[in-house]
Amino acid sequence: PSSIYVQTAQLSGKAGVKTRAEIPESVKHQVQKVLQDYLYYTRGFNFADARNISLNAPCFIRKMLASVAPRKH
Repeated sequence: PSSIYVQTAQLSGKAGVKTRAEIPESVKHQVQKVLQDYLYYTRGFNFADARNISLNAPCFIRKMLASVAPRKH
């Protein structure tokens, strides 16, 4: 399974501590599809290239999900 680093200051009580949080496969596939559609429809990549990039961009996907992950207050 894929994982991302998330801030866990609220969970651990230690500011700036990072830990791995699991990404559900369904979410990972949705993000890959969105990236593929963006590259194909908006940026003009051919379909095969857009699909290949979206399936092989784990760092980008982790960063994107980390930036939109819900935060606990």
